Amino acid sequence: MNATVLTLAALAALLASSCVSSGDELRQGQEHQASVFTNPPGQEVAEPRLYARDGTLIAGPADASQPAGPQSRELGDGSGRMVLLELYQNVIEERDGLALEVAALRAELEKTRATQKSAETEALAQVSRVEALEAERARLEQQALEMAGRLTTAQIRRLQAEKLLLENKLEAQRARVASAQAEARS
Repeated sequence: MNATVLTLAALAALLASSCVSSGDELRQGQEHQASVFTNPPGQEVAEPRLYARDGTLIAGPADASQPAGPQSRELGDGSGRMVLLELYQNVIEERDGLALEVAALRAELEKTRATQKSAETEALAQVSRVEALEAERARLEQQALEMAGRLTTAQIRRLQAEKLLLENKLEAQRARVASAQAEARS
């Protein structure tokens, strides 16, 4: 993304440098005065030439070496309409590539969100299932404690009944022994 901005800035700078206004060129021509250093004696002084935005000559000496039509004003390698067009096409291709990448990332994000939502739904179902199982375990544990209490009570009653039975048998045997001794004494 940063490279795109830099490329666009470079394009704007190239366009601005290739479109110099005629007022700036006129001022540059007026500031240029002959001096011993810039125009040594014996050399001709060339008058500045002014060009319109379309590249045609506005003012200057009318010599035959200058064509009257539009002139190419390329600044050298790295400038010109073809280079600008190529840079523009590169930026457009990069933009399209980034748009495709963004679309793919959005699709992946939606897929991930759907997966996350289903995982959250499943997790909630598992949590509710765990809670139900814990409630069932607590109920069964309570039931087991109640059964253990009943079993203990039943065991105690059985032992008490057995004790009474043994006591009755013992008493019955004592009574027989006592009656047998009483008969033997008599």
